[in-house]
Amino acid sequence: MEFSSSATATLSSLKSRDPYSNWTLSHYINSSGSKLLFLKKRGLAVHTTPQKCIWLRAKDKAVCGSEVPFVEPVTVLVTGDMKVRTEARRGLSSSYKSDGGNFSGRCNALLEKMKRNDWTDINFDYFMDTSSPHFPFVAVFVAVCLLVFIKILSRLRSFLWLVPVYFLLKSTVPTMESFDAKKELKRILRKENLPDNHPEKPKGWLGKMASKAIASVAGEAMTAAGYTIKFDDFAGIVRIAEVELDVDKSTLVWVGVVNKWYFLKQVPAEEKKKKQ
Repeated sequence: MEFSSSATATLSSLKSRDPYSNWTLSHYINSSGSKLLFLKKRGLAVHTTPQKCIWLRAKDKAVCGSEVPFVEPVTVLVTGDMKVRTEARRGLSSSYKSDGGNFSGRCNALLEKMKRNDWTDINFDYFMDTSSPHFPFVAVFVAVCLLVFIKILSRLRSFLWLVPVYFLLKSTVPTMESFDAKKELKRILRKENLPDNHPEKPKGWLGKMASKAIASVAGEAMTAAGYTIKFDDFAGIVRIAEVELDVDKSTLVWVGVVNKWYFLKQVPAEEKKKKQ
């Protein structure tokens, strides 16, 4: 996209007077399709409002922007002594005020193009320009969002250890087929679930053999009348097995976790009736 002769001449003048500042021009197409201009110094626009014409004022060598070249009113972008006007950089020029600070209008136009998947002739320079009066607010907003995101991550980090624990429990949860009601009941009758220092725990070889024999006979007798097994699964990491004995209608509860079934409690028939 070519520039007008006045804009090209202005750019040549700037480069010759200040060859180390990398003066450039870029096009900007607004929502109505009008071609406007940005003057940049070292990659940053020196004004926030795109200009229709950029030209060199002969009397003082100032770079001006206006609707029509060489016609007042103008916005001085660069003074004759090569200083970027503060008003132009901070967007306080009369041109910017007359534009009404139409930042939201440009945003809406950009969003409409994006919704239509139309990426042609879109110039993002205005939104990325650090000299824009909106840049401080945008920068603060982005910084706050980053802080909130980091805060959320730091809080989640304390729960990240739950992920490997979950997969460990899921991979080691005992299957329902591995639960043998008679076998588990006999273990309870042998007092295997009790700690070693418990007074009812069988002591010595003779005590353990006697307890095993009694548990075997009692277990067979208790299950001879029949029993019902009910399983519950919790998130695939814990399983509950409930065995209801027909002989006395009591319920024995086991928890299955980490490749083993652990006896939890016995619920007598009287207690079950109270709950019902």
